[in-house]
Amino acid sequence: MTYLYITSECNNDCEYCCSKSLRGKNQFLSFDEIELFLDWLDSDIEEKHIFITGGEPTLHPDLKKILRRCSFFTNTTLMTNLLCSKELIKELLDVNYITWNISTNPKKELEKTFLDNLNYLLSEKDLIKKNKITIGLSLTLYESQENNTKNIGKILGLLEKYREIITYVEPRLAMPIPDGDEYKIINYTEEISYLVSNINERFPNIFINFGECAITNCQIAPALYGKLLENPMVTNLNFGCHYNTSSIAILPDKSHLPCPHFDLKFKTNEYKNFPKGNIAKYWNLNRMEKYKTSEKFTCNCNNLICKEAGFCTAIRANLLNRK
Repeated sequence: MTYLYITSECNNDCEYCCSKSLRGKNQFLSFDEIELFLDWLDSDIEEKHIFITGGEPTLHPDLKKILRRCSFFTNTTLMTNLLCSKELIKELLDVNYITWNISTNPKKELEKTFLDNLNYLLSEKDLIKKNKITIGLSLTLYESQENNTKNIGKILGLLEKYREIITYVEPRLAMPIPDGDEYKIINYTEEISYLVSNINERFPNIFINFGECAITNCQIAPALYGKLLENPMVTNLNFGCHYNTSSIAILPDKSHLPCPHFDLKFKTNEYKNFPKGNIAKYWNLNRMEKYKTSEKFTCNCNNLICKEAGFCTAIRANLLNRK
């Protein structure tokens, strides 16, 4: 997987965003920088799933060119809050084979703009079908259960109206919240159970796609987690971490990957030290070998969350099963 953080800027600026530290720097990856990197990536690496993210990608002046270049790869996902002009949406729909992962968590004052834009996008169903575009909706569950319930209701309403266009829903669990020297874990079991059961019953063809993040998925009760693993419409649920795959992130300031909890960092410009993509891939995977024991595979806040003497038992079981 490759994450292209093409800009540090965002017009929504969610307080729970893991990329929040990038804000205010007014930085953009240039198209030339992106093309150089993609040429290198295209050399021989097998897995070519590109995530276009930020900040908010629609703020980048060359987004359409970037998407056209990325559309040659196996999978390209545009992660967007859709808070842009309808003219830009129409332009971007001209690019084939793109997955649109649309965040449905706008600020209250931007709710109308978001819904207007989303309804406009989803009304272009002929163009979506013609250009083989995939539409997914994501929602981030945060500490307010009232807001979570409202946002889940909004998702279900959109599925009712556009079930033939939307392919998947992606529930995201906000990172544990720092509270002084401690981290506050939230129990999202009730909301996840409600969301999944409603989609399964009312929209049986819609997939529920989770993110591979141990620090967020641990906020679901183990009993529900086990049921989700057996659910054929639930994909990508894992108690591992995307660092266990060949993952490269490119940021505008060439800084570290912005995960605030995990202690393994990968500098975004280190790929330049490798002549070919697969050499970097296997170097990255080999680095992970030292984390294949429970004592070393730890996050910065794990002992504050679960009090499990320095490691998460669920992660340990997952890793031991891989050996």
